[in-house]
Amino acid sequence: MKLVRAQTGLEEKAREKVDEFFKDTMELFISKFDLDKDRFEIKAGEIAYHADIITEDVVTYLTYSDRKDCVDKIAACVLQIRNEWNNPVYSFFQNLDDF
Repeated sequence: MKLVRAQTGLEEKAREKVDEFFKDTMELFISKFDLDKDRFEIKAGEIAYHADIITEDVVTYLTYSDRKDCVDKIAACVLQIRNEWNNPVYSFFQNLDDF
């Protein structure tokens, strides 16, 4: 796991790290597992702790659509949450186990 903290208003640099992380992960998985580049997709959604409370917490994840198993496997994900000072904190995870 990798952790990146950003100050509010300076999230663009962190977003660049997220994009680079997904690109590097995709390249690693393609070379290591001989996967098709066109089967990867980045998806994102908000994290809701209660149905009536909107948060700025987000999960962004890289999926691989596996035709053989007919499932989308999660290759990597980045969790973006806000700390007590309202600054975004990004946690990066790769999932080599399912491939």
